[in-house]
Amino acid sequence: MAKIKYISFASVGKNEGCLCDRCGQYIKNIVTVGYADGLTLNYGQDCFDKLWKGSNLNDQGRKLFRKALKRLKEYQSRYERWQNDSNCEEFQKEFENYRYWQTYWQDHTFEEFKEWIMNECFPKWIADAQKELDRFSKVEFPR
Repeated sequence: MAKIKYISFASVGKNEGCLCDRCGQYIKNIVTVGYADGLTLNYGQDCFDKLWKGSNLNDQGRKLFRKALKRLKEYQSRYERWQNDSNCEEFQKEFENYRYWQTYWQDHTFEEFKEWIMNECFPKWIADAQKELDRFSKVEFPR
């Protein structure tokens, strides 16, 4: 059993994956876990689910941990999508939604909006989600 220091998620291309440190399976959706003792391991989503479900969290703690993990994963995946695909229709719709509801964006371009989202919003959202997960730093997790 070890305490988790940080968790991060990454989805990589077919030839950019790695092996799961728990089962040895090749993975493209990587959960990187840094432990308090300095060890950093990469897991696939299934192995990571087994790992945290085997912790000493009660049912309410598991529910809160799952919610915090989901939020962090969502922000990191959205950030990666924004980084890799600058003209996606989804992003244009989000920009139009901001333009409709917030008068500040009515006189600005999509490029300015993207810069704001990438440099201010996502770093803050990801940091806030990581802080939420930091609340579980005293929980013991099996390795």
